Amino acid sequence: MVNYYVYILKSVKNHSYYIGYAKNLGNRLKQHREGLVKATRYKRPYDLVYYEVYQNGTEARQREYQIKKKKSRRYIDYLIENYRSNGGVAQPVEQLPFKQ
Repeated sequence: MVNYYVYILKSVKNHSYYIGYAKNLGNRLKQHREGLVKATRYKRPYDLVYYEVYQNGTEARQREYQIKKKKSRRYIDYLIENYRSNGGVAQPVEQLPFKQ
C-alpha cells in the first residue's frame, strides 16, 4: 500500500512555514534539506512539525490545498499545537514509518 503525506515544515531561520504533499516523504524531506526545492532553498534549515497520511494522492492534494487556502498562520499554529497535544509530536525523519 502506498501512502501520501501532507506535511508542514517550519524554517529554523525565519520561522516561516512550508506546506506540501509527497508520495515519498523521506525523499521529499531530503530534497528540502539539500536545497533542491526552489521554494525552500533559502530558508533552510527546516524542521518537520506536522504531517498527515492519506491513502491516495487526490486526497493529499486536496488537503494541502485546503490548508494553503486558509492563508492563516493562526490556523497552521492550531494544527501543529493540536497535533502535539494529541501525542503526535513530529519525530526525527529517521524514526518515521517510511523509507528515506
